[in-house]
Order: sequence, then structure tokens, then C-alpha cells
Amino acid sequence: MPAYSVLAASSDPAILDMAKAALTEENLSAILCGDGAEALESAQTVKDRPPLRLLVLEACLPKSDGFEVIRALSENPELKTVPCLMLLDPKQSPAARKSSVRLGADDYLQKPFEMNELRAKIHSMTKHFRAHAAPHPVTALPGHPELESQVLARINRGEAFELVCFDINHFRPFNDHYGTEKGDEVIRMTVQLIRNVLKTAGAAADEVALSHIDGDDFVILAPAGKGDKIRAGLKEKFQSEVQKFYSKEEIRKGFIFQKDREDKDQIFPLMRLSTAVLSAAKEKFSHYGQLVAEMNEALHQAKVGSSDV
Repeated sequence: MPAYSVLAASSDPAILDMAKAALTEENLSAILCGDGAEALESAQTVKDRPPLRLLVLEACLPKSDGFEVIRALSENPELKTVPCLMLLDPKQSPAARKSSVRLGADDYLQKPFEMNELRAKIHSMTKHFRAHAAPHPVTALPGHPELESQVLARINRGEAFELVCFDINHFRPFNDHYGTEKGDEVIRMTVQLIRNVLKTAGAAADEVALSHIDGDDFVILAPAGKGDKIRAGLKEKFQSEVQKFYSKEEIRKGFIFQKDREDKDQIFPLMRLSTAVLSAAKEKFSHYGQLVAEMNEALHQAKVGSSDV
């Protein structure tokens, strides 16, 4: 099954057939709609589809035109950033083409058009999220797009699950002080610790998903009830293993010196983990963006507070 979906809406069956063929060639799931009302409803239906990554809308749709669909979706926090390719009527003037971008379209294609023109536009407009979907260069782990797919899949199946979120505090000063090669070693060590802890926690490989969502930020999608055990095991192992990256004197003092941007020595504590466990269920959040915001807030509270959340 494709990892992402594209919604195409047109009153012309030939255009829908063309869109479906183009999306299939790009390995994207096609959501096909015949009018604006159907497009609006389908775009906001999460169940049984991969994450929506592009809208292809005919400007002159029946029931609700393409621009009305864009305006309505702009009120949805999860969908307001989804780009739109607007299919314009052949009679529309150059001024109308420019205004289509001003009214919310990210690009346009004027009818009539050839299959290769539509495919080229779709390919160009989906390059951005495809690049972000690439594995992390250091860990080869997937990032946010794959995590979103995994989260939505579990919601659609009605599964209860938890997100174990963590990052490495004071990683950047260490990376600046010792260099990126040593920093990459810390990241790879952390990933290996995660895998070992998951085995110890009794989490089967098909029950968990590990994502590397930023430089030193990770998220584990785990079965309900296993999050706290995973977190506790990981924190204990990390505190032991990370000391191997410091000198005996730095371990004794509990900090390192690193120059700031003004070339002044600053004291930075040794690396440690900030962690948070979130119980995720469909009734607790309305869209993936809200879940990400909750993860970020939970990690922030763990960093500034004295205990995990």
C-alpha cells in the first residue's frame, strides 16, 4: 500500500482517470472525487487512507468550487498546509491564473493538458515530502512521515498505543566540543540501546516503530502499557553508556567547557535523556499535528522540570 495519498477532484471522468494513472505511476494512493462537497468530506476523512499530501482540484467544481474547498480546508490545522494544484478552465485569462495562486493554490495547470504534464506537476509538488521521508543519514531510521503513517494505521485499526518520546540533553555542546564524528557515535549508540531495551521490555518487532525525527530526538511507538518500562530501561542504560564518551576528569566534574559564539567558555552538563510517555488514542487528539504539539510540550516539561512526564 502506498505511504501517502493525493486527492483529485474533477467533474470530468477522463481527468480523474488521468489523475489515477499518474498517481499510480508515482506510487501514491488516489482519492477520486466528482464534486467539491465530496472532495471536502473525503479530505477530512482519516480512516482507511494514508496521510494526505496533495490536492488536485478543478477550479470549476460543482457544489463547491476548488477555491471554496481550499478555504474550508484552511480551517483544519492538519490540512491547511497540504499543497494544491488547481486545474483551470481553458477560458480563464492570465490574470485569473495569477489570482488562483493568490486565492490559495500553490500551482496551476490549464486545461486541456497532457498526461505527462499532469504527472510532471504531481512529481514536482510531492518532491518535498518525499525528501523528508528519506531515512536519517546517520541512523537510517524513518522520520515524521513514517511515524504519521504508523500512528494513523493504529488509529484506523482501533489499537491502543503509547509514544515514548526522548531527546539527548546537552548533545549539541558535546557535538561542538568533540566533533560530529563523535556526535554520530553517540547517536548510533543510542539507537542500539533502544533496540536492546525493546527486546528486554518484551516488545515484539511488529508491535513497535522507531523514528528519528530530528538531530537527537527519537520517538518509539509501542503497545499500550509498555511505555514506562521502555523509558526506565533506556534512561538507566544511557546514563551508564554515555560516560564512555567523556574523560575521567569530565565525569568527575560532571560538566565540560565549551566556547560560545562570543568565544567565551561556558559550562555544560554531561549528556542525559529527557523522556515523556504519551498515551495515544483517537479520542485524545483530532489530528497528527496536535499529537506532535503534545509530544513537544511533554518533552519541554521534562527538560525544564525535575522529573519525566
